[in-house]
Amino acid sequence: MTEETFWANHVKPALTSTHFGRRAWKVGTSTRAGIPDVAYRPPNGMAWLELKYVPSWPVRDTTPLTLGLTLEQTAHLRDWCSDDRGQGFVIALVDADVLVFPWHVPNVVERDNVTATCLLWLQLSEVRNLLGRRLDELILPRPVTMEEATWIDLGREVR
Repeated sequence: MTEETFWANHVKPALTSTHFGRRAWKVGTSTRAGIPDVAYRPPNGMAWLELKYVPSWPVRDTTPLTLGLTLEQTAHLRDWCSDDRGQGFVIALVDADVLVFPWHVPNVVERDNVTATCLLWLQLSEVRNLLGRRLDELILPRPVTMEEATWIDLGREVR
């Protein structure tokens, strides 16, 4: 399998559902270096998704998992998520395991830290049924408190 077939056969069907109001677009790499692979819009949210394909787990338990993130990909996710307060995730297919990491995951993850670093761990066979629903739970904004809200009254900003 490749990153492209992972998208076409598993991620796209899981994240594209008009019934649930989800949309997902594969972004062309010619746009700008580092732009994540997928723009995902569940109801009331938006996130960038960087897809990674690692053919197999490292043979030795002491060998870390290398995701293959480029500096440009890391920078784009940092700019979107940290500076602009957006949502972003790295979704890695490793053998038959699908791991959803937060945007700030390091490119090299120690094997004993994979479970602690991972937000979601699915089997490839579960992706179609669970990925969209579980990502939506991670993306949907938390309720805004009255102290954080900005109200507009007759064109004037009121805090």
